Amino acid sequence: MVHRFAEIIAPSRLGRSFRWLLASSWVTNLGDGITLAAGPLLVASQTRNPLAVAMAAFLQRLPWLLFGLYAGVVADRLNRRAIVITTGLVRVAILLLLTASILTRRSRSRRTRWARSPRRWYGSGCPRGRSSS
Repeated sequence: MVHRFAEIIAPSRLGRSFRWLLASSWVTNLGDGITLAAGPLLVASQTRNPLAVAMAAFLQRLPWLLFGLYAGVVADRLNRRAIVITTGLVRVAILLLLTASILTRRSRSRRTRWARSPRRWYGSGCPRGRSSS
């Protein structure tokens, strides 16, 4: 069944290299779509400011608008395989930094809330030296 479906989508006469190219293109496009949807959602989970969410969506598209034509010229003149590998590694590094910053901010905000809570300091919420009875 899977072989028949693969044969319909990418016939074997097109070659193994084409099938790898097609599969990698699908995976890349799926990842890009998830990233474009998750970026503004991540900002929305961190803030209630609608302008920040809109700016996140805009800033995700800004590099494409600014560098799209220049990137095409560079891609025509340099080794494409090296470009794909380099950009993939840069994307991974950026996502790792983003993940680390989110995790450290959440853990720091939990500690900060805990430290600011007087009930945590005194146990019962009563001022120091006074009992609730």
